[in-house]
Amino acid sequence: VMDRKLTYKQHLTSLRDKCFRALNILRCVARTSYGADRCTLLMLYRSLIRSKLDYACFIYDSACHSNKKPLDTIHHTALRIATGAFRTTPIDSLLAEVNEPPLALRRQRLGLRYVIKLRQFPSHPTYNHVFSNDMLVAFRPRPERRCVPLCLRIRSLVSESHLPVHEVMQVNHLSTPPWRLISPAVDISLSEDKKDSMHPEILKAKALEHISSFSDHTISFTDGSKGDEGVGCAFVCGSDTRSFTLPRNASVFTSELMALIKLLCYIEVSDDYIHLILTASLSSLMALRQFYPSHPLVQDILIRLTSLYNAGKNVTLCWIPSHVGIAGNELADAAAKRATQRQCTRRYKIPARDFYPAIATFLHRNWQEAWDSNYNNKLRKIKPQLSTWKSSSRRARREEVTLCRLRLGHTYATHGFLVCGGDRPRCPRCGSLLTVRHVLASCREYETERLKFLGPRSGRDTLRALLGDDSQLLDTNNLFAFLSAVGFTVVYAR
Repeated sequence: VMDRKLTYKQHLTSLRDKCFRALNILRCVARTSYGADRCTLLMLYRSLIRSKLDYACFIYDSACHSNKKPLDTIHHTALRIATGAFRTTPIDSLLAEVNEPPLALRRQRLGLRYVIKLRQFPSHPTYNHVFSNDMLVAFRPRPERRCVPLCLRIRSLVSESHLPVHEVMQVNHLSTPPWRLISPAVDISLSEDKKDSMHPEILKAKALEHISSFSDHTISFTDGSKGDEGVGCAFVCGSDTRSFTLPRNASVFTSELMALIKLLCYIEVSDDYIHLILTASLSSLMALRQFYPSHPLVQDILIRLTSLYNAGKNVTLCWIPSHVGIAGNELADAAAKRATQRQCTRRYKIPARDFYPAIATFLHRNWQEAWDSNYNNKLRKIKPQLSTWKSSSRRARREEVTLCRLRLGHTYATHGFLVCGGDRPRCPRCGSLLTVRHVLASCREYETERLKFLGPRSGRDTLRALLGDDSQLLDTNNLFAFLSAVGFTVVYAR
């Protein structure tokens, strides 16, 4: 729903109403003491509600904050239902508990991904509206604008994230129709033997036996590698070993495909006509078996294979297991790893999808910095690093909700007075202000129950030791037994 002034108010109101109706599905399948587990509820939220919020979200991100605020309410309400968090829980704690970023960061992430992908297609109708300098000249003299256009917002984010957009590969339509491209000879028969269930020597023997059946072929090996220092690829053909250093943002999949491209370029000028390429990248070979692949590097490989076929050269690609002692594969792997330690001096272009992890890392770093600034947050003392709780999924829904509320520090016993009215509760045994920390770690009157259920004091001196993701108490259910023994009400029971 568009309006003349592009405030997106009508659109956001309509979107809010649709999402509010979808929230009823989450309310129907779970309560705080029974129903679906957290993983199921989050999956329903991401499928039925967040997908609506994501659609074209980076376009209406230019709307004013008051118009977008109802969407944040939907986001937070859905997460409260999924986790069972108490209504008084701070928003920052709720988002960190679920490891679900704020909608503002998600809109930035999807916007950056869209622009990086758009960079691949210069012929796209919106390309000039985002990357043209004429658009910047038209809007920059008016910094007081409430609605900042996409081109300015994205330029600012790209500059802040230091994304090398000049390294994005530009994609054109296939110069050769797909029905004129050959179907490459791909042999993945060795992949039927699972590496986890067979000894490496057996896998090596089977691979060497299979390779020996191609005795009339010129045998080559390719490999790609990605490490902390960089990305590299290499191929080995006879006595020749060539390695190449790629941009740091390149993925392992891209490095494997680049190794195949470099080898095909080598084959084009070689004197041999029958070749066998051995690679340990099963995903690359599966991509080459597609009829009309969308990946630009896969398209390039198919075009080169067709050109070699037309030149009378036969190329067969075969999968082999890695790290089982096959000499050529080990040489290619070592050369690729050496290439990761060198600096990339050539201007290689890589697909836009390879930049997605860098975008996610940049925005997660911003979220982490904001989380680090919450010095007095209860959850931050237990969870200093934003990540997914492995221990948050429990067999019983009530245990999930109980554990979540304990970590957040907001329970029915400690904060129910804010909802029901009344005075702030105090400990029934010592009279101090009632908090989660007081019951689990501080109050001396509960020490007998702590020794019985939680063990010696040395292993439970902090809330992080009791409620952290690696706490052994969560595996034995002793924590929940302690809460029952002392009568601490985390979830209201009618």
